[in-house]
Amino acid sequence: MAFDQIESAAEFENAKKNNASCVVIFSAAWSQLSEQTKSIFQRNASQYPSTYIGWLEIDLNSDLVAIYKVTAIPHVIGFKNGKEINKFIGPMILDSQAKSFIEETQ
Repeated sequence: MAFDQIESAAEFENAKKNNASCVVIFSAAWSQLSEQTKSIFQRNASQYPSTYIGWLEIDLNSDLVAIYKVTAIPHVIGFKNGKEINKFIGPMILDSQAKSFIEETQ
């Protein structure tokens, strides 16, 4: 499945609602650890066609940052059928970390 930037709260809600399995990375362009984490997920996304994987810039989505209590980045949240079921705060730098997170969200 594609690795998309989520640009609004509406896009975020649609991603959760329209996908049984959804992983969202809260990140910032100025954070090297966020960029590394996004890269790991992007590299592995094609192996999980049934899971939507997207990312959003915290500086452009302060409403979602507040709702999901994002206090550190990267901040990865997994949703199943629209409900939060998994969360990881901090960098993921190994393929195995991203794969495990995605598989737990399916």
